[in-house]
Parts: sequence; structure tokens; C-alpha cells
Amino acid sequence: MFRKKLTIAIPTYNRAVQLKMCLQRVLDQANDDVEILVSDNCSVDATEQYMRALVPQCENVVYYRNAENIGAD
Repeated sequence: MFRKKLTIAIPTYNRAVQLKMCLQRVLDQANDDVEILVSDNCSVDATEQYMRALVPQCENVVYYRNAENIGAD
């Protein structure tokens, strides 16, 4: 089993525009050895729709979404 050399973890909540800009910059620089993990704290903006469209296009992007907002901690 191949393991990634680096994981970039991006927590987010209701920041779809900023998340999109961040991911574009990271994806422009990342190679196949980099895993990008996005953890969504149950955003109510366009975050989920954007990520559900992106994940099938980028095999090194992993998306986790909380079923409810669990707070900042």
C-alpha cells in the first residue's frame, strides 16, 4: 500500500470562496505524494457542493463532513 509523504489538513466552516482559493493554490503546487484532507464542520454555504464536485476530479483530495456543527474545539 502506498502512503502519502505529506497530508495537508484544511478545517473549514462556511468559507466556500476562501476554501476554493486555498485549494486551487495547494493543488497547483501539490504532486501525487500529497494528500489534501478537508474537514467541514457542517457548513451551510456552498462548501459541500463544491467539494462533492471536486473530489471525483482529484484523487489526492479527501473530504470529511460532520453531520452537525461540533464547534471550534
